[in-house]
Amino acid sequence: MNYDTVEKGLESAFKGFGTIERVVIGYRRDGRSLGNAQIQFKSKKDAQEAIDKMDGEEVDGRPVKVKIFKSYENYKKEKDAQSPGVRRGYDNSDYRGEEND
Repeated sequence: MNYDTVEKGLESAFKGFGTIERVVIGYRRDGRSLGNAQIQFKSKKDAQEAIDKMDGEEVDGRPVKVKIFKSYENYKKEKDAQSPGVRRGYDNSDYRGEEND
């Protein structure tokens, strides 16, 4: 993403895909852009259409990478839903403290 892109520019580039609820650009402490942003659409369908049509396209003269952003909460839910198996400690014991070979 172009470091000079502002929220209004992103909103203008993506508004044709559906209702945008929020546009947030990441900034460093010194106020310079990090070169990334989050655009929240009202529906997943609209977000997916924006990904399909805009990934790799130019906005303000630079190509943009467009993907689904998972919040930490959603990432954790998905991770916790996976079968973790037996957790092993540094001494090769499982979580119950029993030795395993």
